[in-house]
Amino acid sequence: MSKFIALRVLFLLDERSEKLAYRLANEAEKFGKCQFKLDVDHLPHITIYHAEYPVKNLSKIRSSLKNYSNKLHGSKLWSQGLESGWGYVGVNFKKTKDILKIHEDLVKELNLLREGHVREKYHEEIEKGIYSQSEAINIREFGYPYVLDLYRPHMNLVKFENESLGIKAMNKLIKEFRNFEGRIQGLALAEKGEFGSVSKLLDKCIFR
Repeated sequence: MSKFIALRVLFLLDERSEKLAYRLANEAEKFGKCQFKLDVDHLPHITIYHAEYPVKNLSKIRSSLKNYSNKLHGSKLWSQGLESGWGYVGVNFKKTKDILKIHEDLVKELNLLREGHVREKYHEEIEKGIYSQSEAINIREFGYPYVLDLYRPHMNLVKFENESLGIKAMNKLIKEFRNFEGRIQGLALAEKGEFGSVSKLLDKCIFR
């Protein structure tokens, strides 16, 4: 049994935003075979922080998330258009003060529970020069490249086998897509799924 577990801390979206996400994913799927698509087995979410932790700290992580979520209320969510890259098509969201504060608070608290551990794949990818200097620094300090100044709230809808299909799907969807206002209804904890997907929540904390 592994001594480490890869976990995602997530924002959960309101029902209206989830329905829109499913509809967009279904439309995108028409452009070709998907390796991943939002559906009943792959839940819409926005990643807050993703890292690998010692398994022995799992109960502390769950407790920290629950205690922190009890202090929060629903926050507004504004979309900022679609984007495509590496075969993914997703929705970008505005990095509001509320979203950024929650992100910063949780990174600060949960980073300590990594105990300095970094996923093995990051060591290899840094050696290959895959990451920018800032991303590599974040990996070493926080176990994940896209935190703090580099944090970008987004939700993946689909992932195609090649990038050209993603670009085609995005260009079609973007003609019909309208930026929308939704709400964040809670936080959740999940194990890492394939292609960044989430199939099952370990914990779900709905805001009061």
